[in-house]
Amino acid sequence: IYIPQDEKEWSNTTTLLRSDTAYQTLKKDRISRKVPSESYSPACIPCLFFASKKPSTKALLFFHGNAEDILSSCNLIKMIRRAFPLHIFAMEFQGYGIYPGKPSAESILKDADTTMNYLLKVQKIKESDIIIFGRS
Repeated sequence: IYIPQDEKEWSNTTTLLRSDTAYQTLKKDRISRKVPSESYSPACIPCLFFASKKPSTKALLFFHGNAEDILSSCNLIKMIRRAFPLHIFAMEFQGYGIYPGKPSAESILKDADTTMNYLLKVQKIKESDIIIFGRS
């Protein structure tokens, strides 16, 4: 999914794709180093959504490590999903993968705040049900 950075645009957010479809699209776009033209805007945060295999109200907000992107983190994300009954939202960082821009602490914090608010307000996940996970 692509989460618009402007909250006013959240009603126009791309419908959640099945994780395998999103993964294949992201993989193809990353290999060709092109940004998906139909659904991507520089004002959007690229994310992958992996639905829980079992019913769950819990969600994990996943932040990949340095020198990775969300695509290279997919094996770890899938392993976590197999081990725990929760949904996983993996957010990309500016300057990584297909997300243009330059990485900075400020841009990561801003996008993390936007993604967290999206989970709370649009996906209606309770704050107490969100687990924040990062690696470095």
